[in-house]
Formats: sequence, C-alpha cells, structure tokens
Amino acid sequence: MRWSIERKISSGFAIALLILGMIGGLAYWSTTQLISTARWVDHTHLVIADLESLLSNLASAEAGQQGYYLRRPSVGHCDGDDLTF
Repeated sequence: MRWSIERKISSGFAIALLILGMIGGLAYWSTTQLISTARWVDHTHLVIADLESLLSNLASAEAGQQGYYLRRPSVGHCDGDDLTF
C-alpha cells in the first residue's frame, strides 16, 4: 500500500508528538521522584542532628555522673543496688 505525502507528513507529526508526550511524562515522573527524595534527605539530616544531640547529652550526663561519684563524700561502698529514688 502506498502512502500519500500528506499521510506520511501527518504520521511523522503524530509520531513526533507521541514521543514528545512520552518525554514530558518521563520528565514529570523524574521531577516528582526528585522532590520525594529531597524530602527524605532533609528528614534524614534532621534525624542525624537529633541523634548527635542525644549523644552529646548522654556524654554530658555520663561525665556529670562520673564527676559526682569522684567528688562525693565517702559514704562507703555503693554498687548501685541500694540506691533509692
């Protein structure tokens, strides 16, 4: 079957338009994935900052506890089992 020039040009434009639409859809999907990933990266940075703060607070509390045990008046041996709160 022979195609006319008009039909060949129309088919070429239709194929080009279809390819352009597919590229646009892929670009949209890629952009939404990028935004989602960026949000997860921000969340991860916040969690890491919170964990670093927690670690710093624990180290400070441990240093304070050690200082307390070293500087308190001698009241005998205390292994921690008989402490009351």
